[in-house]
Amino acid sequence: MKILFVAGEVSGDRNASFLIKKLIKKRKNLEIYAFGGKEMEKSGAHLVRDITEKAVVGFTEVIGSISYFKNLFKEIFYFVKKYKIKKVILVDFPGFNLRLANFLKNLNIKVIYFIPPQVWAWGGWRVKSLRKNTDLVLSVFPFEEEFLRKKGIKAFYVGNPLVERIKWNQDKEDSIIFLPGSRKREIKRHLKDMIKIREILNDKFKNFKFYISLVHPEKEFVEILKNGFEVIGDDPGEYIEKSKYAVTVSGTASLECALAGTPMVVIYKVSEITYYLARMLTKVPYVSLVNIIKNRKIIPEFVQHINHKKIFEFLVSLEDDPGKYRKLTSELYSLREILEKKEVFDPAYLILNDTSENIS
Repeated sequence: MKILFVAGEVSGDRNASFLIKKLIKKRKNLEIYAFGGKEMEKSGAHLVRDITEKAVVGFTEVIGSISYFKNLFKEIFYFVKKYKIKKVILVDFPGFNLRLANFLKNLNIKVIYFIPPQVWAWGGWRVKSLRKNTDLVLSVFPFEEEFLRKKGIKAFYVGNPLVERIKWNQDKEDSIIFLPGSRKREIKRHLKDMIKIREILNDKFKNFKFYISLVHPEKEFVEILKNGFEVIGDDPGEYIEKSKYAVTVSGTASLECALAGTPMVVIYKVSEITYYLARMLTKVPYVSLVNIIKNRKIIPEFVQHINHKKIFEFLVSLEDDPGKYRKLTSELYSLREILEKKEVFDPAYLILNDTSENIS
């Protein structure tokens, strides 16, 4: 059996490797191909092309990369036809993958979506596309499975890859980790604020180590940061687990911090056009997965307008009040318990076998 994975971001690459390992363990003679990244390749996939370095976010950012994505679309389309792929697993990356799903269905290919767009939070118009153009959706949030099934989508909760990859750790060292994102534009947009936050924290946390994760450790970034941070170029999971605090962008990184028991502050910046459009389209009042899943604000968020002083005050309040720190980590642990829900479906079985469960 030939299976193709498409994952256009670093987080998607890591999460796809979770599935690939399970598939190969279940059936060793699979031919697995990937338009993705190095983690999928390490897990046993044949990497056709690394597409994780070109990931973008936001409406204006996408416009500048239209020609790249059009060519990528054609390349995947012809690859599928040439190698007679009959099953494709799309991983996250909804702006691109949902369009790809539509064309794949027209080729009579089975389309499986792993980590679908968060239509319960925003982008509700994508529900119709998911229902029409996918045969199966593998969800990483238990409440998402229920939501999608009510919309007529065949969805199964298969567990969350981050729960397996990120370990809960209460034995923290005196360190703060900064997570500016995995996309190059994301990193550029957040670096100045993170440097400023680090400078403000320096006196109060003078005995702390300051880590910063750079998925793209290019010279221009490293030169800016080398005097104030220890730069991490690889998977930051180990550092997230052992750090006492984190300053992170929203998305996967904030959830990783929560699962490690690392209290955090979430910041995020996009272009002004993207920001205002997102405000009109979103259904929830939060940007971080931590607050969205808990359905209330348990960690501070600073979107578009970053208040360095308030970030300082929040982290100092946790450092000066052990009771407040313990209360917050308890909240984070309850989130981990939600995702460790026992009733999970085996994703490898669902992928390798045609399921015909009726949902209504």
